[in-house]
Amino acid sequence: MPTTVYCLNPLVFYTSGTDLLATLSGQRISISDQILRVFDALPNEFSKRQFFKVALQNELPAEDAFNECLEKSLLVENTSQPFKKFHLRSADIEICSHCNLRCSFCPVSLDPLPAHFMSDGDFETIIKKLAPYRLEWITLNHYNEPLLDKGFLNKLKILKNYRQKLLLFTNGVLLNAKVADALVEFGRYQVVINIPTIENDKYKSITGIPLAQNLKGNIVSAISKGLKTKISVNGTIEEAKREKKKILEYFGDGVDVFVNITHDRAGIHKNGTIGTGTWTQKLGGCSRILQILHVGVGGEIFLCYHDYKKEHILGNILKSSVQEVMESVVATSLRKQIFGVEDPSGLICNKCISLNKFGNLQTGPSGTKCEGSDSTSWLVEGGMGAVSEDLLKASCWKL
Repeated sequence: MPTTVYCLNPLVFYTSGTDLLATLSGQRISISDQILRVFDALPNEFSKRQFFKVALQNELPAEDAFNECLEKSLLVENTSQPFKKFHLRSADIEICSHCNLRCSFCPVSLDPLPAHFMSDGDFETIIKKLAPYRLEWITLNHYNEPLLDKGFLNKLKILKNYRQKLLLFTNGVLLNAKVADALVEFGRYQVVINIPTIENDKYKSITGIPLAQNLKGNIVSAISKGLKTKISVNGTIEEAKREKKKILEYFGDGVDVFVNITHDRAGIHKNGTIGTGTWTQKLGGCSRILQILHVGVGGEIFLCYHDYKKEHILGNILKSSVQEVMESVVATSLRKQIFGVEDPSGLICNKCISLNKFGNLQTGPSGTKCEGSDSTSWLVEGGMGAVSEDLLKASCWKL
């Protein structure tokens, strides 16, 4: 019988100290310093006998340590096996491809995309394919304003028919009473309104258009209707904090407001005022490629919400099953690159400051490095975790 060859599971992140994070399940795992030392001493591939030898050298009961690592999925049988796995927890579906604002912190301001719309039929086909995965939430965004889609209310009915939860990101300009009433009736939703400021001149400077007369009224009306609403204030740390204070003073206690720090979207947006960084060693991994499905207006499944132009296509959900796309050669190869096992040349991830900066079990805690802005400085402050823990616990923003 051939000897089974094991390796450390690359889909498990280091976080801090002896804490690990299983990216597929989101489970936090604690292990001893002794086991960490065993991991440091093991080669890339090893047999059970080799593991026992290193464990004994570190004064560990070898059999117990080996079984513990297997039970916690810290060991896998070969380097390719884990990269076919995925655990969908949410989906971003682009129901339209354009926006009515030109926010300076967004690539739409420099390179707006043409307007396209997803048909209600295609949307239902996609939702039907996603329904078995029991997703924690679905958004309707990819650098767009979903309320520009005249079929939005029809799509809301489709979501309701399939008992899906909606996380609606909107700039609020089109959040009129009819939409607000439909959302309240829908029930399984959370609205996040993106507002960089409520000062007229500053709003025009940031978004490219004057502050809409009805925007403040839409928010006040939504709050009065009991719409589950939060406001996201985008900007650099200090400016967003200042604007958050002004927004809270204006709307009072009826709405939650949080700060969302802007960054350069994996190097694709350069306006000189937002965080940037470049990985100079192996990539440390990212749970988006495992947990979040990004679907374009034509059904194409692409890498990530940072992939503005959809340069990395995994497949098409209108032509294939979710499993076929997520277990494909393309998806498997992308995961290997993102988790530091294969060369990631050409990936937008090389300039993404939202990758895990602590490394994974294969790269090691010091095997990754990002130069530039600190890779945690842009994280939502006090922030996206408050949008709804049950809806957003899958997000990489919480690492």
